[in-house]
Amino acid sequence: MQQDLRVAYSHLVWPVSTVSGVTAQTFSGVFSAEPVSDSMFADQLSCSAKFDCAAIKIGAIMTLSQMKMVKNYLLGKTGVPVVIDPVFAPSSGDPFYSGAMRNYFIKELMPLATLVTPNIEELRLIINIESLITLQMAEYLIETYCGKPLFYIKGGHDCNDDNSITEYIAGSELITITKERWNIAYRHGTGCAMAAAAAIYMAKKTNPYQAAVQASEYVTKLYSDLNEELSFG
Repeated sequence: MQQDLRVAYSHLVWPVSTVSGVTAQTFSGVFSAEPVSDSMFADQLSCSAKFDCAAIKIGAIMTLSQMKMVKNYLLGKTGVPVVIDPVFAPSSGDPFYSGAMRNYFIKELMPLATLVTPNIEELRLIINIESLITLQMAEYLIETYCGKPLFYIKGGHDCNDDNSITEYIAGSELITITKERWNIAYRHGTGCAMAAAAAIYMAKKTNPYQAAVQASEYVTKLYSDLNEELSFG
């Protein structure tokens, strides 16, 4: 949430937040997490629905009932671009999603998205075919979803090369992006920041392909600057 707000303010846009839960975490991971009550979550969604939001970014959803409420909310926002960062689990800590939540996410929520931004581990949970490498998973997305939604597959968890990472945009066609691997210590919240930035660019009428690319470039610069601020560089 803190990174989402940082990204929003840096782009001079006004964020409207709905909090799904409270976490105890440090830079090294999430130590505990608790969802807010269903009534509190519903009230927040009701309040946010009163704003004319130009784009929607969805991150960690902590219960199945929250997912169902989010689906109903999105059905009332037809035409608004939706970016989903599928936070099945933090990089370090217990999973947020149960098996039932994963299935609901894939069948009910994901089809409502404009852009989905999984990392490699999250993508593997979505596809649920252990034998596929990342390129094959990207090709599977094209065959299965045909660009609806568009997927930007983040490559930071790819350990095949010490010097570079490969990321993929899987829509109606496959676009491969090779980037220099970050040599930074602090990278907590990069996925959240990237999805938030993509939503902001789409709110400003950038097409989803270009919004995803711009968001990735923005996050690279943001975290380079943050590491300097925190003396991690």
